[in-house]
Amino acid sequence: MVVKSKQPNKTEIHIVDKSYQHIVEHGDGEQWGRRDCTHTEHSIKGIEIADKYPTMTVPFKIIHNKPYYLLYVLYQTGDSFGYDTGNIEFAGLYKNYDLASKNRDLIEEHNRKNKDDYGPGWESKFQITLYHTNTKTYQIHVPWTGYFERLESVEIQAVFLKREGENWI
Repeated sequence: MVVKSKQPNKTEIHIVDKSYQHIVEHGDGEQWGRRDCTHTEHSIKGIEIADKYPTMTVPFKIIHNKPYYLLYVLYQTGDSFGYDTGNIEFAGLYKNYDLASKNRDLIEEHNRKNKDDYGPGWESKFQITLYHTNTKTYQIHVPWTGYFERLESVEIQAVFLKREGENWI
């Protein structure tokens, strides 16, 4: 079954991610001292067609009973008073694993080249060009690059379209 889309050959999707945040280090309670530091755990259940506020738009129609490959980045951010790990950025959804893997390699290479470089041209480190197909590209913002930010991991997970009435708890 093919799901109808508002735009031909494009589908607006919502990624179902059940997350839980917990404190890994308590602050010291001082006004200008350390704050609570947190870690977020994620449990990605799959994808569903977005009625409103899509997580992303993909350049293809989504079909039931077919695996898609979700590429996402886990990263740390913080400030002078603490840190937060397990932040997530969804980078793309792909029809095949090889394309997701190619984009994962591009993200990891971009991170190796740019993680501590604040010299001339540093602005370019905050965007990366990835591939929708072997010839079509798109750009995303890179929130895991910055003074307090660090890439933790780049993950690929097979996901399926949620069926009507299916309960993902």
